[in-house]
Amino acid sequence: MQNQANFNGQKPAEAKKKAEKLTLARLERKLFEACDILRGNMDASEYKEYIFGMLFLKRMSDQFATDRATLEAEYVRRGVKPDLIEKQLANPDKYDFYVPLEARWSAADEKGRHVGIAHVKTSVGSGLNKALAAIEDANPNTLKDVLKGINFNRRIGQRTMDDSTLVAFIQHFNEIPLSNDDFEFPDLLGSSYEYLIKYFADSAGKKGGEFYTPAEVVRMMVRFPAGQGQGTIQRRHAEHFWRWRKGAKAHQRASDQPGHRPQDQARRVVFPELHS
Repeated sequence: MQNQANFNGQKPAEAKKKAEKLTLARLERKLFEACDILRGNMDASEYKEYIFGMLFLKRMSDQFATDRATLEAEYVRRGVKPDLIEKQLANPDKYDFYVPLEARWSAADEKGRHVGIAHVKTSVGSGLNKALAAIEDANPNTLKDVLKGINFNRRIGQRTMDDSTLVAFIQHFNEIPLSNDDFEFPDLLGSSYEYLIKYFADSAGKKGGEFYTPAEVVRMMVRFPAGQGQGTIQRRHAEHFWRWRKGAKAHQRASDQPGHRPQDQARRVVFPELHS
């Protein structure tokens, strides 16, 4: 049976016993530090997708590991045979979002070898792109056309991001626990999205150009009443990310048009309810 482990070799349950709840202040600090890792190589308008993409990968993997461990514990408690447990744990229908083995942060394959994002050291950009594509393919009803547009191999000037920088980027996110049980309050990620969008808006404003959804509108988006259960919170996070991606795509399409007003087009795509 595959064992889910974090980058330091701890199983999720063991790690959580030692970890404190993730506060918004700590998450914002960690995200700013993540930006700092990339800042020397490109400006904010170029690395924004790397931040959102890695945040999404780590979030999906952490929550999947928690859900998988919970399922496994329940099957063991009920006395289900090990081979049947393994079959059920590999069934995507048992999860709100299924994360394939190659897209998990850290896991062990059938031969006990460490696999996953945290262990990628070469061709890192390609490995991250494959992980994003694998998650999208495994969840077509909710993530179609959302993740594959993020490209960790995109050229910045005359070159792509080097492996050492991306490895440092991954190792930094390894320090950020992102399952529901880790959060100080349920909508922590929604608040972090607001922080990131404001950060990128401020950065873009200094360079005179790129539009991002204002914090006031984002607040409307992420503060809608929470449903019950962890699955609902997980779906909300995917919705936040999906809406951000739609807005980013809208801006990119609009920016090529003479006399465009990207804020108008992006708002209509991301927030159609405000323009009905």
